[in-house]
Amino acid sequence: MKIENILLRLTEKANRQAPPEVDVVDDVMARLSAAGQHSPVVSDKPFVWIASLSTAAAIMTATLAVYAYYAWTSPLNEITDTIAWVL
Repeated sequence: MKIENILLRLTEKANRQAPPEVDVVDDVMARLSAAGQHSPVVSDKPFVWIASLSTAAAIMTATLAVYAYYAWTSPLNEITDTIAWVL
């Protein structure tokens, strides 16, 4: 209860006080206009090309890896199927 009373008195005191008047429009507008003049232009096109080429290379590598896996494991499957049929 004691803490609640302290908090209630603080909120009443805060509600009685008026907020200070601050005018920041000129400063904000000056910073915005200065920021617009000095911003460098960055092009994303080289990064897009690098990403697309690396994606194409990854797809080709994965495709070749799958074909190589099936080519190397297929003879083993045929041998085991033959042995299982004989038994």
